[in-house]
Amino acid sequence: MARKKHIELVRDVQKATDIPVILVGEERLPGKLKAASERTDNRVLGRVLAQPCDVADAKVLARIRCPGITLSDALVATIVQQTAGKTRRIANTLQNVRSVWVSTGLVELDVGDY
Repeated sequence: MARKKHIELVRDVQKATDIPVILVGEERLPGKLKAASERTDNRVLGRVLAQPCDVADAKVLARIRCPGITLSDALVATIVQQTAGKTRRIANTLQNVRSVWVSTGLVELDVGDY
């Protein structure tokens, strides 16, 4: 996305529509944006960095990724700790937890089950 012509296109669309644009990217996006187009970088009203997931966030992800599976609080806390709260890693781990649930048939999963 940080290619100059793409950024200019996004800027032109925003200017023509007067609608806010939200860009989502990795940590280097602000630098790439500034390097590609100072005019666009000047239009940025705010930057918000993603924060690591906590146990409450992971429980929400678990309800989405593992519907019908009861995960113990200890298991969710362990997953958060082992993944350093990184959302993608938590989601991948929950997919693995779902596989364990399917293969074992357990109603509730705890740390020892995974």
